[in-house]
Amino acid sequence: MKRYSVVFSQLLSVVFHPFFIPTYLFVLCRVLFFNGLGRIMYLYDSFWVSLFFICLFTAVIPLLSVLILYKTEQVTSIALKNAKERRYPYLITLISYATLAFLLYKAGNPFCFYVYFAIVCLALVSTINLVWKISAHMTAFGGLMAIVMFQSYVMGLNPYVFFALLFTLAGLIGYARMRLESHNLPQILVGFLLGFSLLLFL
Repeated sequence: MKRYSVVFSQLLSVVFHPFFIPTYLFVLCRVLFFNGLGRIMYLYDSFWVSLFFICLFTAVIPLLSVLILYKTEQVTSIALKNAKERRYPYLITLISYATLAFLLYKAGNPFCFYVYFAIVCLALVSTINLVWKISAHMTAFGGLMAIVMFQSYVMGLNPYVFFALLFTLAGLIGYARMRLESHNLPQILVGFLLGFSLLLFL
């Protein structure tokens, strides 16, 4: 049973890695709030172009940077368990996110606002990480939940079943991070609260 719980925790940590959250958020917003899944199937729709750039700048480039740093022995683990080793990956990710925000802004894509939000979250996590390890997984997922709930409020929607699913997932991700001994409970809670509440102040 112990082995299965570790495998489950590793799977959750990979699937809901912070690098993938912006891509998930973009798809969720499109499906839940903007014309549903139907129009996504049309190749001429700008959805695919936006999805490509969002995935490239928030997932592919940051992941490649971590792999390169690992191969050149600048970091000792791809999982970046050492807080001090997160500085350069976070800096590269910030630059990548800022580039994406600029491109989306120039293209008139309103998703650029949420990329700005992600940049602020990442900057705060990077700063806090200098003195205290914080859960980037929980910060990213907390931010996703805040954005989905905010967008639902703005559009007068109440997908309460989906909200319940998100809170359940947040609990499971928090458990996974503690089960893998990547974070303790305070680091999990502070990370989630940071991502979930920050939108209120922007």
